[in-house]
Amino acid sequence: MRPVLFVQEAVEQTFAVFAAAVLVVGILANGMLKFRTKQMGRGGEVTLNWTGTLKGDEIAFTRMAEGGQGQAQEFTLKRQQ
Repeated sequence: MRPVLFVQEAVEQTFAVFAAAVLVVGILANGMLKFRTKQMGRGGEVTLNWTGTLKGDEIAFTRMAEGGQGQAQEFTLKRQQ
């Protein structure tokens, strides 16, 4: 069950870093994590699509605004030892 706890910690850290957001829907299967969030942006509510790949003690994330607005952001979260 350790990978699920790691994913939960990573998602919580991600939201703490970026902004208050509401998790809309999410799935975790075969080391892949996908979820959608909604938060307030400069022009109103923004929906973000997140994908992540679990690799050992890291999750490589990509985040993209729904509708293709802006560029995708990529980053990696690493478990603290």
